[in-house]
Amino acid sequence: NLSATVGVAGDLRRGEMLEDEGLRAAERFGSAFYVRAFRETLVSRHMRTGHWDDALRVDEELRRTPGERPDWLEAYRRIARAWIRLARDDARGALEEAEAMLAAYRERVRKQVEFAGAVLAAYGFFLFATGRESEAGAAADELVSTLRGTRHALGGSFTADQLMIAFLLVGLDRT
Repeated sequence: NLSATVGVAGDLRRGEMLEDEGLRAAERFGSAFYVRAFRETLVSRHMRTGHWDDALRVDEELRRTPGERPDWLEAYRRIARAWIRLARDDARGALEEAEAMLAAYRERVRKQVEFAGAVLAAYGFFLFATGRESEAGAAADELVSTLRGTRHALGGSFTADQLMIAFLLVGLDRT
């Protein structure tokens, strides 16, 4: 959490350094769960820094390797894959990833409302980016409805870019 908070606050290098230290500590203490969790965060990190092939390589390794994993990180890996596919002009593939991400979220993680922001904002964005504006607006409505009245309105790793996407989607003209 410290590494993510530092990164979201804008100190990306220090956030990455803290992630690396966390991975080394998890390996040293033999914590398979946290080793996997830190490796899972590498997918998003490589995507954000433009190392797309590395992101996809780590993702593929994780998908082939059985083991206990935090369910919410699958959604973030799918968000990363969707961004990469969209950037590589594969809008259909990006939307397929986004739909799989939403299904995984709804199946296993929905009870953790703090992840709704990232998942629903990303899903709405990929709908919007592929020309499905009314569905994007519906995703934004679901996001607002899910977060309304919770203490997690901006929880999890619901970052400023996701917040901007959510506000954009809520404001869509759906008449």
